[in-house]
Amino acid sequence: MGLLLALVTGCAGSGEAQALREVMETRPTMVNPTNYDTVYPEDQVEVPPEIDGGMDAFYERVLENRPPRSLQQDTNGSTVVLLVVSPEGEPTNVLVAESLYPAADEAIRSVVLDSSFTPGRHNGQPVPVALRLSVATTNMQIRL
Repeated sequence: MGLLLALVTGCAGSGEAQALREVMETRPTMVNPTNYDTVYPEDQVEVPPEIDGGMDAFYERVLENRPPRSLQQDTNGSTVVLLVVSPEGEPTNVLVAESLYPAADEAIRSVVLDSSFTPGRHNGQPVPVALRLSVATTNMQIRL
């Protein structure tokens, strides 16, 4: 993961860009898979999970990890990430469900994986909760 973050945040040369492309092409479809007996939809818990630091801090981390210019595409749209927040507040079962383009998807997914959450609660207990995060971008600039 450290190599991937270094490539995403700092590579500019064609060799480094090619290495990042190869990593992205071979990435697994789901990261940190975990089996749960029950996963609650976000709208069926009393207290939904929240990303620690809030969404503004999350968007800032996405911008800090955006792909180098050589991998950015003149593309507007959204990357949608599905995940389950564990009862411990960790992102599990992370999956890019809607792709903008591979380098943007990987930058956003890596920030999700490095994030911590306040777990969702059902009947007063922390439970696994399914979330859908959509990050809308214009040329890798966050649109609010």
